[in-house]
Amino acid sequence: MQARAAALLEGASRLALTAWAGAMWAVVAWVAPAVFRVVEPDAGPVLAGDLAAVLFRGLAWGGLVAGLLTAYAWYRARRLDRLTLWVLLLAMATPLISENYLRPKMDIARAAAHAAGQQNASLNHAFALLHGESAVLYLLASAALAWLVVRRAR
Repeated sequence: MQARAAALLEGASRLALTAWAGAMWAVVAWVAPAVFRVVEPDAGPVLAGDLAAVLFRGLAWGGLVAGLLTAYAWYRARRLDRLTLWVLLLAMATPLISENYLRPKMDIARAAAHAAGQQNASLNHAFALLHGESAVLYLLASAALAWLVVRRAR
């Protein structure tokens, strides 16, 4: 019975890691850019940004759940070494930092730029910098997940 539970936990963690990595790569590389290409010309950058924010928020919190399940399964199977733990923490933390630290600042900068008119270069620049920092965090998470997927395949 215990072996069956361990096998079930291992399978669930593999599925969680695969879904997490696949969702991260798909949203970062294809879905979010497509939202801006398709939605922005018709409905504007605010709606496109709001849609992208929902996707990234889901990645951040879903990644936390998937990461905790994966960490627990690997810990139980005695396959969670220190390096793997740090990479897993990086993959979980960077989207959460973006969502809980940078996203509120981006919302304020975007609202200020919108209220001041789109021609306000300094406010647009502040938003662009925050957006770039967020992109770097999601790219770090994507790279960490790639490392975890490849490492676990061995």
